[in-house]
Amino acid sequence: MTNLVKRILQMTAAAGLALSLTMGVSMAAEPIAEAKKLEAMATAAKTPAEHASVSRQYRLRAESFEAKAAVHEAEAKKLSERPRHAMDYKWPAMTNSGRDRERRLAMEARRAAQECYAIAERHAQRAVEAQFAAE
Repeated sequence: MTNLVKRILQMTAAAGLALSLTMGVSMAAEPIAEAKKLEAMATAAKTPAEHASVSRQYRLRAESFEAKAAVHEAEAKKLSERPRHAMDYKWPAMTNSGRDRERRLAMEARRAAQECYAIAERHAQRAVEAQFAAE
């Protein structure tokens, strides 16, 4: 085999390894690190294993945010099925609706999950790059 083919096979294998390390997270009963601790882990990560661990933690965090978003969406749906007050129809901007609050919280949780997935992807990529740099 040529060096190019070997290099491509190595990169594919390393990417598959990093992906399997980070995607198999939901089945593990691993506790989610706190935000400050996770940020410290992310800045201190130097080795491929550390980057993979940070990526795993951010994926766990994103999954928890997605679960929170689903809870808020369900609550918003339940609140929207209740009958509205006359004030909601006449002056909708003056009412402080619980369903609007729940929708906002669900949207914030989804955005946080997207950010966590993006950070996890960056650290998974850094894990692969660090592994190739070590070779």
